[in-house]
Amino acid sequence: MNTTERPTALVVLGMHRSGTSAVAGALVARGANAGNALLPSTSDNANGYFEDARLVAASDALLASAGLTWDEPGPLSRPIVAPEAQAAMVEVFCALRGRSTPAVVKDPRACRLVPEWSQAMAEAGLRPAYLIVLRDPREVAASLQARDGMSAYRAGRLWLEHLLEAEFATRDAARVFIDFEDLVQAPDATLDTALGVLGLGDVLRPDLARGTGIEARLRRQRAEGGEGEGFAERVYAFAKGCLGTAGDGAVIAAAFDAFRVRWLEDAESARAALLDARAREGREREDALRLLREVRNGLALADAWGKAPSRAPNPRVYWRALDAAHSEDRSCAALAQADGGFVATAGGPGISVDRLRLDPDDRAGVFEITALVVAGVPVADLPAAVIACNGVVRPTAGGLLLVAIDDDPWIEIGLGSMAPAGTSVPVRFGLHGRGLPELLWSLVDQEAIGATRLRELEALTKDLAERRAADAAAAQAETAVVLDALDRLAQQSAEILGWTRRRTFRYWWRRWRGEAKTPEGTS
Repeated sequence: MNTTERPTALVVLGMHRSGTSAVAGALVARGANAGNALLPSTSDNANGYFEDARLVAASDALLASAGLTWDEPGPLSRPIVAPEAQAAMVEVFCALRGRSTPAVVKDPRACRLVPEWSQAMAEAGLRPAYLIVLRDPREVAASLQARDGMSAYRAGRLWLEHLLEAEFATRDAARVFIDFEDLVQAPDATLDTALGVLGLGDVLRPDLARGTGIEARLRRQRAEGGEGEGFAERVYAFAKGCLGTAGDGAVIAAAFDAFRVRWLEDAESARAALLDARAREGREREDALRLLREVRNGLALADAWGKAPSRAPNPRVYWRALDAAHSEDRSCAALAQADGGFVATAGGPGISVDRLRLDPDDRAGVFEITALVVAGVPVADLPAAVIACNGVVRPTAGGLLLVAIDDDPWIEIGLGSMAPAGTSVPVRFGLHGRGLPELLWSLVDQEAIGATRLRELEALTKDLAERRAADAAAAQAETAVVLDALDRLAQQSAEILGWTRRRTFRYWWRRWRGEAKTPEGTS
């Protein structure tokens, strides 16, 4: 193998928690250069990750551009367009190429991004040589469970995607398979064999090592009971047969292709099941949100009407001719007077004032309007003069009561010939905010119920989102519980919604006016 054409970059590939850090660290101990911008060690990797922080950030950006994260399985849509991330990778590889010792780079995310990493290394003038690290998927799942709380289903899917994508994308490059178990038991011999396959045995020799840092204690998780019977375990058993070889033969490629076909079929089935579950989840969520909005609106209105307003109304007066529409340029704010009334001036030169509209406030509520005087003449029967409104009008001893649910309450009054045409018309009226009858306060009790239902649904939604990476059978089993809970929640929500629909504000107002009868089955 000719290694003089371009400087070699050793690329360590493998699923998270597979021992890739141990391999990269052992190569650094033999003289390889990993750069000086490495992620710091943590309690999970006391010896260090040997990952360039800039490469990790760039890989995360590439995955994000494809709509994924490191722990989210799913198909990658290419081409991935992330020019800043790609440029950052080229810059890192150029810096590593300028060092006197062979470069080593490692990031589990690279398993899914081999084409993008290869392109960046080619632009930097580096020739990649891949070390694909294998570890029993059961041990990987146990490690991810301990570290991240990840389910075995998701870990298994991620393990398959990382291995199958890395194997497929490196077939035309220099590569070798190594196993974490062998690495722990015989680190020097395992690395000697791998580097010999890559033609680098004379470059990174054991006598250059300053201590590999690979100890048996690194293997905290162990698979018990021999070989597993799942799909991932069968793939792992076959991959172990490629240890110490480049793994690029036609037979090996055909076997991995068969695994990939099976995996893609299973992944598509799982994706279809999850999309269906998520669609149903969205519908149930919308129903619950509508219910909660209705309840919250009721609470807000009850709060506004159940007691006297904390501030005085802020009325506005509009005027128009019979053949015109109301507009802001034919309106003015009504000014409060010392006696509690309000005054305004309507009309003007050449303007006919046939209709007068009073907007008592800029919020919903109950408003009593009294003693309307237009051009010095009192409106004798104010309720009878009402042409239209956006609420319910009830006569009072001195005028009328407007009950409005809209944030822009208004009432329009026909003036007939009261207002002289073509001149300014003085307007005076009394206005007071009133409280709503205690009848509507019953809706306040529904706020706590609606809020509880929403919290339950949000928790279920979060749980379903965390499980969306499961395979078809597992996803159906897991989502069945969630969907059953959603069904129960929907039934409960329907009961509340039915209550509110039978007892809406408009229904009570119609009852109040004597226009509605009690629905069958209600009190």
